[in-house]
Amino acid sequence: MWICFSLKEGQTADSQEMTKFCAEIGVTEGREDEPILVEGHKDLYHHRDTKLSSFIAFRHRRFVSTVSYITMSYLKSRCDQPLVDMTLGQLLDDTAARWPQKEAYVFRKQGLRITFPELKEQANQLAAGLMSIGVGRGDVVGWVMSTRPEWIALCFAVSKIGAIAAKLKVLVMENHPASEHFEGTVPFLFKMFPETMSSNSRDLAIEKNVFYNLEDMKTAVLDDTARRRIQLAQRQTDCHDTVFLTFTSGSTGVPKCVEHSSHTLINNSGLHAKTIGMNNKNMVLHSIDLTEFPWAFLFSLTEGCTLVLPSDTPPTASEVLSALLEERCEATSFMYVKTLHDLVNDPELKTFDLTFLEQVTVGGNVVSKRLQQDAATVFPNADILTLYGTTETLHLATTIADMTDVQRQSTVGHLLPHLEMKLVDRHGQIVPLQHEGEVWVRGYSVFKCYRGDEEKTAEAKTAEGWYKTGDIGILDENGLLKIVGRIKDVILKNAEIVYPAMVERVLQTHPKVLDVKLLEEFTPGYFVFMKSFPKTSTGRKVDRKRIRALALEMLALQEDDL
Repeated sequence: MWICFSLKEGQTADSQEMTKFCAEIGVTEGREDEPILVEGHKDLYHHRDTKLSSFIAFRHRRFVSTVSYITMSYLKSRCDQPLVDMTLGQLLDDTAARWPQKEAYVFRKQGLRITFPELKEQANQLAAGLMSIGVGRGDVVGWVMSTRPEWIALCFAVSKIGAIAAKLKVLVMENHPASEHFEGTVPFLFKMFPETMSSNSRDLAIEKNVFYNLEDMKTAVLDDTARRRIQLAQRQTDCHDTVFLTFTSGSTGVPKCVEHSSHTLINNSGLHAKTIGMNNKNMVLHSIDLTEFPWAFLFSLTEGCTLVLPSDTPPTASEVLSALLEERCEATSFMYVKTLHDLVNDPELKTFDLTFLEQVTVGGNVVSKRLQQDAATVFPNADILTLYGTTETLHLATTIADMTDVQRQSTVGHLLPHLEMKLVDRHGQIVPLQHEGEVWVRGYSVFKCYRGDEEKTAEAKTAEGWYKTGDIGILDENGLLKIVGRIKDVILKNAEIVYPAMVERVLQTHPKVLDVKLLEEFTPGYFVFMKSFPKTSTGRKVDRKRIRALALEMLALQEDDL
């Protein structure tokens, strides 16, 4: 068993200290088959009487130190910065006091620039309005709104009074402009209005008035009495309470409602930003609509930077480029792969000087080596970083600037601080290094539960708190994670399992190939013609299970007939 650990920057240790430390972590003295590799410092110390044939030094950036058993695919990351126990409301109050003149957000579509104290006042005004209509601790407050100042102010207002924020999104189906629905929230609306399930729609009479206009909230009286009520409510809140509801994509079925706390959101945002060096940036571009990536607004508060939002809807490549140039953004908080692809291939891009851009963070899908290389060409001074995470876990791993080009282009980087990760086989047993396994994670950033669905929660999380991501990965001896596919997305070639991403990665190396997507294709036994395809509840994807069920019905077949 090999053990690897890091000394903090500027720290040294003698052999006696190393011996004591090794004893604390259970290493037997003098075992030649258990060498210790000390990483991250020019003075390398090891366990007394241990003979080493070589050292492997990998430098963790800034403040991260790890202790990892590295013969098996298991990591536990540590950090000299403790986790913060703070609610969103407390974070806003502290940030407003710390940076009273600093701009928090720039909303380019509305032409607004808002400081932290101005945001605090807006949040207090909305909190007073919510309390005036009876909203209290544990109540769910949802809103249908695009990216605009009130979106962020509402998140803090809801947190201040101990309520729960739920982002809702209206979708308009293609060719069906009248069929609007709330993303992922229909089951909850049914629970709120049970009469919709049993009443005739013509006779439906709902007496509960839970729909309010935002302007009504803004006109509530915010006097000393109201402020004291808000302060009292805020003192009764807890950072581990559920504060935010968001929804999975629905790609594996009905979207699931995920619960996150202030503790999860604040710490994940801060630790991710510090790991990649975003805490040193002044102007940061956010190129995704808040309805798609709702917790990104916290970057400005945890790091004191100004977050620039190019549009009130998902921004185009042109809007992103204009925001970068006019606001002189030094970094991007997060960018979808498609956005980066469109930006890199924008014909106008080469006519502008973008040497001021220092960092581009991209994720949401597999980032091809070719795309990363193209991005490095058009953004000559920028580090192109890959971010890996899920709705249930927020950010899990990231590449950093200190890695080699090969490491950044072939892996999703190191595990973020204060988290555990293991790669397991189908029996839940940890696999050796360099072997494929499902990625399981545990720690502060893992979601609390799927709201109202204990069965799905139990399927996704073990009793010990491990979340099963469903992603297949490979962990190397440097602690770098490579994602090779999804557990349900496999090709069976005789007895061999092949993941589409593995084939795609090989094809992408060809100089004439721009991008690759491997699609499943079977030899059909039947042909069925459909006028339209059923969609998942989000309206974004085709519901393949429903297509199969409809086809069986049309052919008068059973599953056993196939």
